[in-house]
Amino acid sequence: MNKHRIIFAASLIIFVGLVLATALRPGSGSIGGAGDDRASVAAPTQLVDIMEAGDKWVLSVRLDNTDADSYLSLIEIDVDGAMTRDEAILRKGNSYSYVHHIYKKDVEAGNVKVRITKSNSESPVELAYKLKTGS
Repeated sequence: MNKHRIIFAASLIIFVGLVLATALRPGSGSIGGAGDDRASVAAPTQLVDIMEAGDKWVLSVRLDNTDADSYLSLIEIDVDGAMTRDEAILRKGNSYSYVHHIYKKDVEAGNVKVRITKSNSESPVELAYKLKTGS
């Protein structure tokens, strides 16, 4: 039992370190671009990351509901003008993960905009990324 507590504590420390490193890193989560760090600070419970994986980029969004009530969240992803939308109901204390694949063959300019709108918030969180393209 004592061994499990040590492993749990070490895992928790590593997790907190990774979350802090992601939130505080300039250009957090971007491939060759700069994220809007002000938006990351304004919404620390929302993590967005873009990772290059072979012939595509994988954009992941994680939402954690630490509010007192449930709310509806709208995730909008614009890649060079092509819009994708997803909605999620986040119940109190729950999390939601969204993954979007951006295939390199479909990318021209590499402009990515992510907008996360919470039904209980006055303004959305907006992030902009620039993907490295062949040109």
